[in-house]
Amino acid sequence: MTFLITGGSGFLGSHIAAELVRRGVPVRLLVRDPQRARKVLEPLTDGATGVPMALGDVTDPAAVAAALRGCAGVLHAASVYSFDPRRHAEMRAVNRPGTEVVLAAASDAGVDRVVHVSTFGALLPATGPITSDAPVGAPREPYLASKAAADEVARQYRRDGLPVLVTYPPALLGPHDPRLGDQTRRVRDVLRGLMPIWPDGGFPIGDVRDAAAWHADVLIRGGPAR
Repeated sequence: MTFLITGGSGFLGSHIAAELVRRGVPVRLLVRDPQRARKVLEPLTDGATGVPMALGDVTDPAAVAAALRGCAGVLHAASVYSFDPRRHAEMRAVNRPGTEVVLAAASDAGVDRVVHVSTFGALLPATGPITSDAPVGAPREPYLASKAAADEVARQYRRDGLPVLVTYPPALLGPHDPRLGDQTRRVRDVLRGLMPIWPDGGFPIGDVRDAAAWHADVLIRGGPAR
């Protein structure tokens, strides 16, 4: 049973792929740069970089359909993640449209499980405790707004019968981030005295290794689309 992973050269996606490899679960990665993806996976898999890879972009329907052939399911973790205003157009071009392409291909392929990686921020602002049953929010920040729009796509496919499980990870920190991600940059700037603690109130933070483990559990287990 092979699973396709999108975003497998990113922070969370690479940790999820490595966790599945360690468990002996066959995976295939959809990536734009296989050489870079293998370099990202190397420290996470003790040098075992022979993970099958399909070349393509999540916004390319033909590439996604080809990558999905023979797969029993897909974990969609690919997105443009940044709070840099210079990347707003890129987020709008990738995050929602890419989710639409991947889930449409999964529906056409008849896979038996789909995991869509959202973010807790897609449920903001919230009027009460945030749970997996909370409605999609209407965040004003562009990255979170793009993820909320992608979440709406995933929920519509679920209503239409595709077995989509949506996850809502918190802000993640941990080892082997292939880039200096936004969360790591914030921690660095706080420690250097360049930025005050932000925001006021609560801010959920998790360890990327824990998040990878429970995403692997969810993908392997499948089950009702909650």
